[in-house]
Amino acid sequence: MHPSRSAFVSSIACAALLTLGARTVPAQQGAPADGEWRTFGGDLGSTKYSPLDQITRDNFEQLELQWRWRTPDALLSKTTPRRGRVARADRRDRRRT
Repeated sequence: MHPSRSAFVSSIACAALLTLGARTVPAQQGAPADGEWRTFGGDLGSTKYSPLDQITRDNFEQLELQWRWRTPDALLSKTTPRRGRVARADRRDRRRT
Protein backbone atom coordinates (compact mmCIF):
# COMPACT_ATOMS: atom_id res chain seq x y z
CA MET A 1 0.00 0.00 0.00
CA HIS A 2 1.26 3.51 -0.78
CA PRO A 3 2.55 5.39 2.34
CA SER A 4 0.10 8.30 2.03
CA ARG A 5 -2.81 5.92 1.43
CA SER A 6 -1.77 3.89 4.49
CA ALA A 7 -1.68 7.04 6.64
CA PHE A 8 -5.11 8.08 5.32
CA VAL A 9 -6.65 4.67 6.07
CA SER A 10 -5.08 4.67 9.54
CA SER A 11 -6.43 8.14 10.35
CA ILE A 12 -9.93 7.17 9.14
CA ALA A 13 -9.81 4.02 11.28
CA CYS A 14 -8.71 6.03 14.34
CA ALA A 15 -11.45 8.60 13.78
CA ALA A 16 -14.05 5.82 13.53
CA LEU A 17 -12.84 4.21 16.75
CA LEU A 18 -12.87 7.54 18.60
CA THR A 19 -16.40 8.26 17.38
CA LEU A 20 -17.65 4.86 18.51
CA GLY A 21 -15.90 5.21 21.86
CA ALA A 22 -17.47 8.61 22.51
CA ARG A 23 -21.02 7.26 22.43
CA THR A 24 -22.89 7.27 25.74
CA VAL A 25 -23.01 3.90 27.43
CA PRO A 26 -26.58 2.90 28.46
CA ALA A 27 -25.49 2.66 32.11
CA GLN A 28 -24.55 6.35 32.01
CA GLN A 29 -27.93 7.52 30.74
CA GLY A 30 -29.62 7.31 34.13
CA ALA A 31 -33.24 6.63 35.00
CA PRO A 32 -36.13 7.60 32.72
CA ALA A 33 -37.46 11.12 33.23
CA ASP A 34 -40.75 9.89 34.70
CA GLY A 35 -38.95 7.95 37.45
CA GLU A 36 -40.19 4.56 36.26
CA TRP A 37 -37.74 1.70 36.63
CA ARG A 38 -38.24 -0.30 33.45
CA THR A 39 -35.52 -2.83 34.29
CA PHE A 40 -34.24 -4.51 37.44
CA GLY A 41 -31.85 -2.06 39.04
CA GLY A 42 -33.46 1.01 37.48
CA ASP A 43 -31.51 1.14 34.23
CA LEU A 44 -29.48 -1.06 31.91
CA GLY A 45 -26.41 -0.54 34.10
CA SER A 46 -28.34 -1.65 37.22
CA THR A 47 -27.21 1.48 39.06
CA LYS A 48 -30.25 1.43 41.40
CA TYR A 49 -30.24 5.22 41.37
CA SER A 50 -33.21 7.53 40.96
CA PRO A 51 -32.84 11.31 40.66
CA LEU A 52 -36.30 11.91 42.17
CA ASP A 53 -36.46 14.66 44.77
CA GLN A 54 -39.70 13.86 46.66
CA ILE A 55 -37.82 12.66 49.75
CA THR A 56 -36.13 15.52 51.53
CA ARG A 57 -34.48 16.09 54.91
CA ASP A 58 -37.76 17.57 56.12
CA ASN A 59 -39.99 14.57 55.34
CA PHE A 60 -37.52 11.69 55.78
CA GLU A 61 -38.66 10.92 59.35
CA GLN A 62 -42.26 10.52 58.13
CA LEU A 63 -41.46 7.63 55.78
CA GLU A 64 -43.08 4.27 56.54
CA LEU A 65 -42.41 0.83 55.09
CA GLN A 66 -45.10 0.06 52.51
CA TRP A 67 -43.84 -3.18 51.01
CA ARG A 68 -40.83 -5.46 51.17
CA TRP A 69 -39.24 -7.59 48.46
CA ARG A 70 -36.28 -9.95 48.60
CA THR A 71 -33.80 -8.95 45.95
CA PRO A 72 -31.95 -11.69 44.08
CA ASP A 73 -28.71 -9.68 44.29
CA ALA A 74 -27.28 -11.87 47.04
CA LEU A 75 -28.01 -15.01 45.04
CA LEU A 76 -26.46 -13.56 41.89
CA SER A 77 -23.19 -12.77 43.64
CA LYS A 78 -22.85 -16.17 45.33
CA THR A 79 -19.40 -17.62 44.82
CA THR A 80 -18.28 -21.23 44.71
CA PRO A 81 -16.66 -22.19 48.02
CA ARG A 82 -13.01 -23.15 47.72
CA ARG A 83 -10.76 -25.17 49.96
CA GLY A 84 -7.18 -24.73 48.92
CA ARG A 85 -7.00 -24.98 45.14
CA VAL A 86 -10.10 -27.17 44.80
CA ALA A 87 -13.57 -25.73 44.18
CA ARG A 88 -16.32 -27.49 46.12
CA ALA A 89 -19.77 -27.92 44.61
CA ASP A 90 -22.87 -28.52 46.68
CA ARG A 91 -25.83 -30.52 45.39
CA ARG A 92 -27.98 -27.41 45.86
CA ASP A 93 -25.74 -25.50 43.43
CA ARG A 94 -26.53 -27.78 40.49
CA ARG A 95 -28.95 -26.37 37.98
CA ARG A 96 -31.89 -28.50 36.97
CA THR A 97 -32.34 -29.05 33.27
